Amino acid sequence: MPKKRQPVWDLEPYEKEISAICRDFDRFCDYVLNHKNIVTKKTGSLNRQACFEINGLLSYRQTYEKPTKNQQAYPVIQLFAGVAVVFELLEVDNKGTSMIQGKNWDVYQKASPIQRYVFFWCCAFFSVGEILKLLPDVLLTSQILYAYGKLKTVSDFQAFFRTDQMMFIKKDYGNVRVLLSEFGLWPQSEDDKSPVEFFKLMGEIFLYLNNSDYYGAQFNLSEECYESLMPCVRGMENSPLQEILYRDVPERSQYEGMTVDLKVSLSGYNCSRTLRLNMADTLMALHNAIQRAFEFDDDHLYAFYVKNAYVTQCYMPGEYEDNGEIPAEETYIGQLADKKGAAFRYLFDFGDEWWFDIKTEKIAEGHVPEAQVIKRHNDPPAQYGYDGDDGCEQ
Repeated sequence: MPKKRQPVWDLEPYEKEISAICRDFDRFCDYVLNHKNIVTKKTGSLNRQACFEINGLLSYRQTYEKPTKNQQAYPVIQLFAGVAVVFELLEVDNKGTSMIQGKNWDVYQKASPIQRYVFFWCCAFFSVGEILKLLPDVLLTSQILYAYGKLKTVSDFQAFFRTDQMMFIKKDYGNVRVLLSEFGLWPQSEDDKSPVEFFKLMGEIFLYLNNSDYYGAQFNLSEECYESLMPCVRGMENSPLQEILYRDVPERSQYEGMTVDLKVSLSGYNCSRTLRLNMADTLMALHNAIQRAFEFDDDHLYAFYVKNAYVTQCYMPGEYEDNGEIPAEETYIGQLADKKGAAFRYLFDFGDEWWFDIKTEKIAEGHVPEAQVIKRHNDPPAQYGYDGDDGCEQ
């Protein structure tokens, strides 16, 4: 049987469509790098005034007369900020109030417009564990991209945008419209026929990557999609952005010889334990230490969550991860507790939902043979049923 021919797509004729998002990201970066005190310390997100002003610089913007507290009202800004922070193009400064260039800033600058466009496209529509969670209505955008791949003629295109579903999305889902416009994938007027070939092309690429007839429900990771497109899209050869998407896994040796003190507080109860472990211990070891410290039976599933303004990352036992989660037994405590004040959460028992807040109190040189409880505050409640004599206040 002859080998299936690999498709080759050419984006160069569509410079107008691919340039908007690259140009707007440059505007976004120029703004955040030249304005101080624009990050909210509590959440780590850009403040209302900054979002409002950046929105006014974009090619496709939300129509607001004044700053809004609804961060999700700016899907393009949310995408830009999320990509920049996750892939370390930008980072929040030590004061926690402004943004500075990240370690991958120079790598991004070396990429061509086509390489940048595909980078953002993969991040927006194909990441499961990170960027996908930033964007509302991703399933709707996937349905539209899937439909684009089926378009054959201008008439098909016009008929598709007159369907009840598309009229409903156009009226009530402004975020989807703005997001797709930013990628050059939404008509800018009723008789705008010119982009139909670009719509169809990107729809074909979406189907090629997704390999699913269920409107994009089978999302792949952005790095896998980007790598798949490198030999298929002209101009993607030797893209420097591939090294950004494939981030290095830390070595255990980075954390050896260091201990960390973690204050673990049971949410909703006035009790806590401060634990001392090695930075090189895994999250599974931390899970075991919490179970012993709070006298639980370790008879349910658990997960750790790290959240900032743009990303929620989940760590859980590898045998259960199936949607972008990271294996807890392969993750070192030092990756989460990397500095004093670093905080994350621990969930035990997805039914009863025992939530714990974890805060890094101290990092020091040293080694402990096993996890130690160095401070106790009140006795823990009974795992099954409340024990009124346990000394712990709810």
